[in-house]
Formats: sequence, structure tokens, C-alpha cells
Amino acid sequence: MSSKFILGIDGGGTKTVAVLADNSGKILAKRTGKASNYHVVGEKKAYLNLKKLLSLWLRKYTIHKAVFGLAGLDSERDYLVYKRIVKRLLSPRTSFGLYNDAEIALSAMPGEKKILVIAGTGSTIWGQDGDKKVKAGGFDFILSDEGSAYDLGLKVLRSAIK
Repeated sequence: MSSKFILGIDGGGTKTVAVLADNSGKILAKRTGKASNYHVVGEKKAYLNLKKLLSLWLRKYTIHKAVFGLAGLDSERDYLVYKRIVKRLLSPRTSFGLYNDAEIALSAMPGEKKILVIAGTGSTIWGQDGDKKVKAGGFDFILSDEGSAYDLGLKVLRSAIK
């Protein structure tokens, strides 16, 4: 078994999924935890939820690399907040990447022209044509999460009150 391991984290507004893989990319374990979108739960709670989810693996294995796909990573400020959280979690020797979760999903799709629609806790649409990427929505529930679970739940509650 490899002595160095890789983490993959998909962090959202409802839950976070983490996978542990060896250097060949073989997935060895998967865990699910609570939300890690700091816009939803706050920076401290996002850190604590990630710490709880990953602490067993961080104690037991030498993590060589980690890739975080994070909902709500849409600006330089978001990047700096998530970077601060992740640096508290990981060993200084662990290299890591921080990406918007939708960007990771889009990059995994085949072809030059592709469209990704996410309608989860939040919502966003990303499109790509070669090197050109465009995004619609995904700017939090106040501004533009049409079709998200939050948006649909709010509409149901408003209809019930009427």
C-alpha cells in the first residue's frame, strides 16, 4: 500500500463528501459529513465540519495532496476564506488546490462544448466552449439561486401561507 495519499473533497451547503485515494488514484474510502459552504454555516462551522470529517484520515495517513471542490468559492475573498480554513486543517507539507465545485464537475465532462446545471442547496449554470467559460447564477440565495432547493422551498412556504 502507498505511504502517501490523496484527498478529494466536494463541499456543499448541505453536505460534504470526502474520498481518500492512493497515489494511483484508487479510492480507498469515502465519508460524508455536514455542510462546508461558509456562506451557509459560517467560517468557524465550515472549518469544524471539515475537521470532523477529515480528522481520522489526517491522523492516520500521510496526505500528499488534497483537492477541494467548494460551493460558494466564487470570488477572491471566498478563495482567501477557504484557503485560511484549509491551511488550519492540513499539514504544511500537504499541497492542495481550491476550486469551485461546479468548475471541477465541468472540467470532468468530455468534449469542447459543455453545459453543467446544478440545482442542489444552491443553483448555478456553467458553460464552456474551448477555453471560454461562462457562468450564470450561483451568487447565493439572495441574488440568484433560482431552481435551488432553497428557492423551491421558499416558494412552497410562501404558497402555503397564501
